Amino acid sequence: VCLIYGAKKFMADDNVSPFEYYRIIQDSVFHPSPSGKGPFSFRLYEALDYGAIPIVPDIAPFNRPLGEGHPLPKLKPGEWEEGVPRLLRQYYNDPAATAELQARVVDWWYEFSTKWRKQLTANVERLI
Repeated sequence: VCLIYGAKKFMADDNVSPFEYYRIIQDSVFHPSPSGKGPFSFRLYEALDYGAIPIVPDIAPFNRPLGEGHPLPKLKPGEWEEGVPRLLRQYYNDPAATAELQARVVDWWYEFSTKWRKQLTANVERLI
C-alpha cells in the first residue's frame, strides 16, 4: 500500500492531522522529502527519526549537509513525478534490497546524528 498525499495549502482544514501524519510516517518504509521553500526540508528529519527511508532531491544544497556518500535515494529535479513511483516499484519488487537499504539508512542516521549531537554538546560546553 502506498499513500502519497499532497497538501494544497499549509495547515488547511482538509489536510491530515499532525497525529495522522506521524502515524503514516511510522508505518512507512519510504517517505518522499522534496525541498521546501528553501533548499532543505524538515520532512527529511521526520522520516529519518521514524525509521523511514527519505527520497531526497539530488541538489547540492540538500545533499552537502548530509555528507558524501549518504545512502538516501536521490531524484533529480524534474524527475519526481515519474521517479518516485519508479523507485517505489523497484524496491517493492525486491523486499531484500528494501530491508537492506532501510537498515543502512537507520544505521547511517544513528551515526550521523550522534556525531552532530556530540559536536553540538562540545560547542555549547566551550561557550559555558
